[in-house]
Amino acid sequence: VVGAAAPVEAELAQDTRTLGRVVASGEGEVVWLAAGDIRHPPGAVPPGHYQVLVRFPGEPTLVDAAAVSIHAGETTRLRCNAIQLRCVSQEGR
Repeated sequence: VVGAAAPVEAELAQDTRTLGRVVASGEGEVVWLAAGDIRHPPGAVPPGHYQVLVRFPGEPTLVDAAAVSIHAGETTRLRCNAIQLRCVSQEGR
């Protein structure tokens, strides 16, 4: 059992290097990153170009609030604003 932990830890370390990370804050009740028919919640996300779909308070449907590019090993922070129905991103390491 002790030997089994090392491959799992190595696999997790590999994922953090090959995936990007998205952190959403602000007024979005539901946030998705969408590429075609594929949607990811904030957190670990494969690199790529995504539309940020958000449901804001009082809005019955998802709003196309931004477009972002996610890069492996980097964190993108999204700040969503209900008045503007938009999210702004800050990319970084």
